[in-house]
Amino acid sequence: MKVWGQFRRGLQSWENVVGPYRRRGYLLSLLLCLSAIAETLSIGSVLPLLNAIIQDSTAGEQGRLMGWANELSAETRLLVASGIVVGLFFFRSALTLGREYYAAHFTNGLRHMWSTRIFENYVYGDLLEIRKEKQGHVINAMVNEPIYAAKGVQAIIDASVALLVVAAIGIFLLWLNFWITVTSLLVVGGGIGLLWRFSTTYSENVGKRRVAYNQAINHLIAESVTGIRQIKVFSAESRAWKKMDGYVRTLMAMMTRFSLLSAAPKAVGELLVILLIISTLCVGHFVFQKDLALLLPETVVFALALMKLFAMGSLLLSKRMEVATYWPSVKLVHAHASLLPAEREEQESASPILWSKLSIRDLSFNFHGGPSVLSGLSLDLLKGQVVGLVGNSGAGKSTLCDILTKLVIPTSGDMYIDGQGLSSVGRAAWRQRMGYVSQEPFLFHASVKENIKIGMPEAADECVIRAAKAAQADTFIAALPNEYDTLVGAGGVGLSGGQKQRIALARAFLRRPDVLVLDEATSGLDAETEARVFDALRQDFYESLVILVTHRLSSLKHADLILFLEGGSILESGTFDDLYQRGGVFRDLVDQGFGSDNP
Repeated sequence: MKVWGQFRRGLQSWENVVGPYRRRGYLLSLLLCLSAIAETLSIGSVLPLLNAIIQDSTAGEQGRLMGWANELSAETRLLVASGIVVGLFFFRSALTLGREYYAAHFTNGLRHMWSTRIFENYVYGDLLEIRKEKQGHVINAMVNEPIYAAKGVQAIIDASVALLVVAAIGIFLLWLNFWITVTSLLVVGGGIGLLWRFSTTYSENVGKRRVAYNQAINHLIAESVTGIRQIKVFSAESRAWKKMDGYVRTLMAMMTRFSLLSAAPKAVGELLVILLIISTLCVGHFVFQKDLALLLPETVVFALALMKLFAMGSLLLSKRMEVATYWPSVKLVHAHASLLPAEREEQESASPILWSKLSIRDLSFNFHGGPSVLSGLSLDLLKGQVVGLVGNSGAGKSTLCDILTKLVIPTSGDMYIDGQGLSSVGRAAWRQRMGYVSQEPFLFHASVKENIKIGMPEAADECVIRAAKAAQADTFIAALPNEYDTLVGAGGVGLSGGQKQRIALARAFLRRPDVLVLDEATSGLDAETEARVFDALRQDFYESLVILVTHRLSSLKHADLILFLEGGSILESGTFDDLYQRGGVFRDLVDQGFGSDNP
């Protein structure tokens, strides 16, 4: 019952891992069984051939397989036996090729499923959960671990083949010569059993350490690529290189030792098999006084079968070690791939929504139970308004923008559009009518045009140019080597901060959103360019709600409403003139030239 329970748990784990590929897995299992049978039959067919060559088919034990051919001539027996051998070996080869192809198709399909599902879970996942993950660990889970997990599944397949072949050939050998087979299994099988027990724990530890080192390596690469400017400025190249060298050297040394141990069973097993075969011939001839002519056919077949048996046994042990080594990757990949994406269904079924008033009621937020970033926020915002958010760093401005774009969910409270709770509106449906530009916008490794069209890939070129003109980007884009078709490196390599911000503004303007969130989106622009951008905003987006986060207070003179945040709450609110006349904190900042372009 215990063995049956372990088998059922193993089968359930296998079905969970392969997911929708389980039917292919069952078909592959059938091919494995047929391959094992063909392997045994092909080896067993050698005995009739040898008997036919010797011509004494009725002598000794060989008559068991050749009794049906006693009436045939020697030449006919040879032709028939040769045909059987060739046919069985051809059948075995065809099955082997089919099995290998289908196994490769199966494992590569699993790798594709895992990689795409992990990527899907990442891009559709919850932003706060994504931020908790180290970038290098995510890349490792998407790229490297599915490869190792697929190798683990392939190792399971190879081990299954080896196990079935061992079982089939073992039965054949017991039928051929019971006592020699039992003796051989006790001698060699005992050694393999000891190695099996030792190697399992060792291989599992190697697998866990390999995953950890791969995560560390990918994390270091991701950090170094992102922070290369800081590495150079602070002369940290040598430290970064030494850390990478240490990780890779340790990993390679560990995997080299593992490869050596994996190869040991095959080398030792082959030596033992040769010694057993020679011992069998010597004992049969010298101790039992058997004629070599009669002893040789059965001994040759026994030798072939025994060599295959222990080759498969050694392979089984090696593949068992690989399974144990790669199983941490299988579990890691399965854990990442089995997560349900938070926003996928919403996006696929999203439809635009219409509204005129956005109300915020008792909105609060904190990160994972920490101090409140926003506390009891309540206000009403109308389409067509320009609303400025100001305050010191950490006041909650960017967090409020993230909540408005539904990138994060408030801890308590809610937002309403014309009285309807925004929590009941799909994220994708809401974001389809939003535009967002941050202080440090990200540009993809694509052309300028493709970067602008990222949110509206179907947009016509005329619309792209119109959006670029509104963002004051058309002039410098026209001066690029290929204008709008100029390739921009990842992160906007070669462009200034202001140029990247203007391309990002064009990207947001192209959508003509109901809500436009500009989080320090003009910090890289000079005052004159910024003024022209705001003129375009007032002219082209007079029906949109514009949320403007800025430290440049002069940019807020034409805002319909300014909210001064402090400690996650609204300290002051009103128009620029109203706040200045009240003589509060806002006026003090204006008088101090806070955020001014003036020296």
